[in-house]
Amino acid sequence: MKRSEIFASVVFAGGILYCLFWLIYCVLQSYDDPFALINYQIAAVVGIVLFGLAFKLPEAIKVNCALFIASTGFSVYLAEIALSALSPARDIPSFLKSQRADAARRSGLFFDTREKLEVILDLRVEGVEVYPTVHPGRLLPVVDSLP
Repeated sequence: MKRSEIFASVVFAGGILYCLFWLIYCVLQSYDDPFALINYQIAAVVGIVLFGLAFKLPEAIKVNCALFIASTGFSVYLAEIALSALSPARDIPSFLKSQRADAARRSGLFFDTREKLEVILDLRVEGVEVYPTVHPGRLLPVVDSLP
């Protein structure tokens, strides 16, 4: 076997393992409702079948497909890492709050230093019925997401 064919076989075997783990994860996550993640389960099975059939391709096509899959996978995960590293923090650090308060004080502006929950509780004590805002992005899992 040539090195390029070995590379292609490793990429396809890795794709099969990835889809297999994806399928296992989906099955384990859908214990309450077996059909909750059926689309992901079908996609994982289709991926396993396609990666398995890719072993039967001629060598040149197999190597090209493997290079495409490997470079696309690498690019997607590199972009995900870059976006997560470059995204702003979800909470404002305390040193940044103090810098903002100092800048407002120097400008002669009022700056409320209370936390969001403190503002909500204070308004409720005054008889105002308020609720915190819900940002859908905060409801999504940060680490445990579907592949």
